[in-house]
Amino acid sequence: MFDAEFKPYQYNETKRRSAPYWLRIQSADSYRPSGDVPVLIIHKGRHIGLQLFTKRAGTLIQLAVATELPQFRAAHDVVFLLPDGLSAGQSFYARVEPRDTARKKLIFRLPL
Repeated sequence: MFDAEFKPYQYNETKRRSAPYWLRIQSADSYRPSGDVPVLIIHKGRHIGLQLFTKRAGTLIQLAVATELPQFRAAHDVVFLLPDGLSAGQSFYARVEPRDTARKKLIFRLPL
């Protein structure tokens, strides 16, 4: 199964990579939807390519970007639509593609 391929995240290991890699992001078991439009926001540097996936009926599907909001110091907030909503403990899969050797900071968040 795809989930069995993931190991605990090691920042020092990923910051040295120049090849694409995958991250699994899981919502907290205590997460409760707010009733608004379900989105996942990822704060990233402009030098990072990013695709986001989730499972639907056992198949990985790519999630659509709703918008990308520029921030300070070449950072962007990328807003992904969650067409099936979000449930507690749900997993997402990010394909991260570093485009240079600059700092590779990623922050994943749900709106409050």
